[in-house]
Amino acid sequence: MEIRLATHEDLSAIVEIQNWAIRNTTASFRFYDLDAEERTEWLDEHIEEGFPVLVAEDETGVLGYASYMQWLDMPGYRHTMENSIYVSPDAHGKGVGSRLLGELIHQAKKHGDVHVMLANIVSDNRGSLALHKKFGFTEAGFFPEVGRKHGQWLGIYLMQLMIDMVPHDPDVDDTGSVLYAGDAANPHV
Repeated sequence: MEIRLATHEDLSAIVEIQNWAIRNTTASFRFYDLDAEERTEWLDEHIEEGFPVLVAEDETGVLGYASYMQWLDMPGYRHTMENSIYVSPDAHGKGVGSRLLGELIHQAKKHGDVHVMLANIVSDNRGSLALHKKFGFTEAGFFPEVGRKHGQWLGIYLMQLMIDMVPHDPDVDDTGSVLYAGDAANPHV
């Protein structure tokens, strides 16, 4: 099995894998299939922002994919990423998720600007919970009955992995622009 960066040629397999999960599991609270255009924009955004999208592949094709992107779109969260991992149903239980998550964490450490990796995991997804715990994620919170799918209320575990990194300058972005210029007399301005 090879783990590599995804390309546009992988999008049909990525869409197929996630659409299976949307239709057949509670891993995603979506109720409608993704389409190629939506996933193309998603992949382009990841590439443009420098966030990895990885695929696991063998001689049969793409077995799964993983990605991370900034958790919330505010400058203060720029070092906090949220991951996403989907594995083809034919590849469940074969170590694909482990290989993908291991490489995703490696990519985050190599990037050097990631301090926290988060995972929102639905309460009945025991496999994903075990996988993340295996890689050192800890439970940061639980939100009971925040979603409903397949006729049941579901909770979400927020799992967190701390990654050693030292920000090069916590108040300045990569272009040198000051991200926060609070008034010393009123620091909340």
